[in-house]
Amino acid sequence: MTIRQAFRAVSAAITLLLAVPVADAFNLRWLDDSPAQHFTDEDWRLLQQTVEQALNHSNKGDRLTWKNPKSGNSGSVSNMGPADVDGRRCIRLGIYNETARLSGNSVNRFCRQEDGSWKMEGN
Repeated sequence: MTIRQAFRAVSAAITLLLAVPVADAFNLRWLDDSPAQHFTDEDWRLLQQTVEQALNHSNKGDRLTWKNPKSGNSGSVSNMGPADVDGRRCIRLGIYNETARLSGNSVNRFCRQEDGSWKMEGN
C-alpha cells in the first residue's frame, strides 16, 4: 500500500467513523475535514518523497519539510525514532500537513518489509 493509499484509507475510515452518532459523544467532528483531502497530485508526490527520505536517510529528531508553491500546501515529517516490532525495523514518523484552510498531524509507524519497501502499520 502506498503512502497515498494509506492516507486515503485512514481518511475514509475517519469519514465512516464520523457518520456514527458516537462521534458527537467523543467530539471527533474536527476530523471531518483533513488537509490531505485537498491535496493535488503534486502535493502527494512531495509528501511521499519526504516520507521516503525520512525513512531511508534521517535520524531520530530530524525534521524534513515539503512545500508546493503551486498549491500553497506544505508539511513536515519528523523522525521520532525506532519502533521495532517482532524483530522488524520500524520507525515512527510524525507527519504534519497544512493547506490554506486546514492543518493536521498524525504519528504513524512504518515497518520495513522483506522486499526492502516500507509499509505504514499503525501508530
